[in-house]
Amino acid sequence: MHHYQFELVFSATLFFVFGGKMALTTYFYQFLRQTEVAPLRFYTAMLSACWSSTTVCRLWGIWDQQRVPFAHYRVLFHRCECFLAVGALALGLFLLYIDEATLWTVLVVYGVANGPLLGYVFDLNNRLTVATAKGTAILKFGFNMGSSLCPYLVGVSWHHYHYPLSV
Repeated sequence: MHHYQFELVFSATLFFVFGGKMALTTYFYQFLRQTEVAPLRFYTAMLSACWSSTTVCRLWGIWDQQRVPFAHYRVLFHRCECFLAVGALALGLFLLYIDEATLWTVLVVYGVANGPLLGYVFDLNNRLTVATAKGTAILKFGFNMGSSLCPYLVGVSWHHYHYPLSV
């Protein structure tokens, strides 16, 4: 009997990782426009810094995964935990110190922390589970729902609480 515990954990991780990426991309321009934390002319450069650091770290993650022996999955678990914690701390830092320098830093750190997570999660799933249609559907559900639901919830809460004008 297969209980899909790993797939559920990985699905939740994908939900928040991709939900966060989509919400950032969707609302970042509006955030800058309403809060004036940074000039709008930096919008493209800021998003480029975030996604460039994501890309570099995703490539590093692929290199890293190839060097972790198959049976040493705990190493990848630990790295996932660290990258998730760094991303959460970076976002928390921005909420405490809302200014342009912090925003630049947080965007790059978020990209670094976000970069290898996709590969790590799918690698862990492959190492720890037997591939089944239901397991794959669980992962895809988290990925797709996060990509859709998180930006929607950000928009609803933004409208309801008049955020970010209250920053």
